Amino acid sequence: MILGLSQIQIQNSLNKIKWSYRKNAPDLKGVFLRNYPDFVLSAKPTLEENELPVFVFHTVEPLSFEAQLEFLSDNHYLTLTAGEFYEIVTKQKKKSTNAILLTFDDGTRNLWTVAYPLLKKYKMKAVSFILPGLIPDGKTMHFNLEDVWHGKITFEEIAAAGKNENPMCNWEEITEMHKSGVIDFQSHTMYHALIPVSNKIYDFFNPYFNPYFFGNIHVPLYREGDKDLFDRKLKYGTPIYCSEPRMSQYPRYFDDENVRTQCQQFVEDNGGKDFFKKKNWRRELTLFFRKVAKSKGLNEKYENSTEQMASILSELKLSKLIIESKLAKKVDHLCYPWFIGSSLSVRLSKEVGYKSNFWGMLPHTRENRIGMDPFKITRLEDRFIYRLPGEGRKSLVSVFQEKWENYGIHFKILKKMRQK
Repeated sequence: MILGLSQIQIQNSLNKIKWSYRKNAPDLKGVFLRNYPDFVLSAKPTLEENELPVFVFHTVEPLSFEAQLEFLSDNHYLTLTAGEFYEIVTKQKKKSTNAILLTFDDGTRNLWTVAYPLLKKYKMKAVSFILPGLIPDGKTMHFNLEDVWHGKITFEEIAAAGKNENPMCNWEEITEMHKSGVIDFQSHTMYHALIPVSNKIYDFFNPYFNPYFFGNIHVPLYREGDKDLFDRKLKYGTPIYCSEPRMSQYPRYFDDENVRTQCQQFVEDNGGKDFFKKKNWRRELTLFFRKVAKSKGLNEKYENSTEQMASILSELKLSKLIIESKLAKKVDHLCYPWFIGSSLSVRLSKEVGYKSNFWGMLPHTRENRIGMDPFKITRLEDRFIYRLPGEGRKSLVSVFQEKWENYGIHFKILKKMRQK
């Protein structure tokens, strides 16, 4: 049991470090290349008249998020919708003083339980990029901070209840937030999908593999026959190939389903879940994979450019149509999962009808400005809100210290586990 827990911690930490680096590599490089807006780096900053800061959140906690909103409110910042932001960028609307954009990716439950009530409290707005393929159809609106304020429930009870439920907002909650005008919902693609891009194996699906806390999004997308397995619930022993986001430039690799099935059966015949208690299970499974692949040959293929375009186009179009249908609104703006897209995905998003694309930090775009290309919107992590001009502004050292501490927790876990 102790061994299993150690392996889970190691795998979780490795995945956290891997994907944090992939998403934030431009952010990390920005430290050394000074690829940040001036208000982040300057000791005495001012926001330029044509500058439009955009911040990205994923999950939020009540105390820390309220402190950020208090900072923005005390310093008279105005929050925008995606449409308002676009109109300002494209010179269709005049920019108000201290206008900024707050964005939330994925549409996880804390958007409803924490962010929405606090945004209402401070009379602010935000944009949420959601994944219609992962949104549950439940009609029950769960408790949130407003219920805590009215004494109906404690936040600890809300958090505890959420651990055993789907961690995404449902359509009923999303509809309520949309109707309020507080949250502007836009597209984050359909499934937040990773796709295999080569026949190189970096792991096998096992009890210690961390699929992520929603949608199994760390698991690549596989196909059985002509059907994609969008739930990404794999059987133990499935080879995990090197993968990239669907919106990236890479064509998809389709593995040999027969070899995959034999690997799964090999694990089942050798103890199932107990097979992974063996010290050298990866070596044993790798040797079996090579043996099967060599004896029968791999029936593998890569999608061609036409198939790749059709797949990306379909996902971008379907996400847009579903959100528009559910909320009776126009969806004009797209945000890339993992902050990773490509020239192809940009071109196809234009073809579908999107008016802008949102990323993380972009190497050659320090800040967003009026008149810029709306398909190259750069976003800063939410902690940089405290580098905006105003009372209560935090030092650059303290902002980065928080970031490195988050990485440090996972490096410490790895170091501790390896010492055992």
